[in-house]
Amino acid sequence: MIIRISLPITSRILAEPGHKARSGELRNRVRVLIAFALLLPALLPCGAGVYCSDLTVTNTIRQTSSAGTNTFAGKVGIGVTSPSVTLEVKAGNPTFEQNASALNLAINSYSDTSTDEPRILLQKSHSDTLGTLAETQNGEDLGEIQFKGCDGEPGYRQGLRIAAMQDGAATSTRVPTRMEIYTDSSSDAAIRFVLKSDGKVGIGTNEPSATLDVAGTAKFRQGVPYVAPMGDVGMGGYTNSP
Repeated sequence: MIIRISLPITSRILAEPGHKARSGELRNRVRVLIAFALLLPALLPCGAGVYCSDLTVTNTIRQTSSAGTNTFAGKVGIGVTSPSVTLEVKAGNPTFEQNASALNLAINSYSDTSTDEPRILLQKSHSDTLGTLAETQNGEDLGEIQFKGCDGEPGYRQGLRIAAMQDGAATSTRVPTRMEIYTDSSSDAAIRFVLKSDGKVGIGTNEPSATLDVAGTAKFRQGVPYVAPMGDVGMGGYTNSP
């Protein structure tokens, strides 16, 4: 490894008035650079492109092999100087890519407690400031998962989207939410399925008015096994109230 240090030394510095004071300042800079050079063996290297200190103690970064396997001790922050969790990323859009094989993103949980499970949290605050919590509003998008493929241009195009939207004003302990599923067909893109915050399900309609509201035809392959007493049964456009 070659380390090159360039110093801004010119004959002009020594020729100007007060060059003795400038020379003293220059000597101090040289001493700092020499001290830094002497410390380099303690800082370098633990692998290509990664630098750390003594590997016998707990370090911030370690590289365990020349293949580029790095381990991190403590909390890691990307875009944040004081991470509050094991890995905290602020701003930007992290991307994971893999060629010529499947790409798996695994979340593994190990616990003998039945209520412990891996979770994916999509959290929204009605504030533009990182780390600031503000009450979200009715109709506000809370999060979504998109599935995309490549069209004929080619370019990535949304094929299916699962979205969550606030469905009413938040209370001190609740955020009413509805779920919508969008799909693209060969001719259009639209909401196909809605689950409202009150439990009503809509298929083909965005505002279901019954527990199950179907706009279009429906098929029950095994028939209707049970009808609640004093309920309404509608078939073929006619309604019968027992």
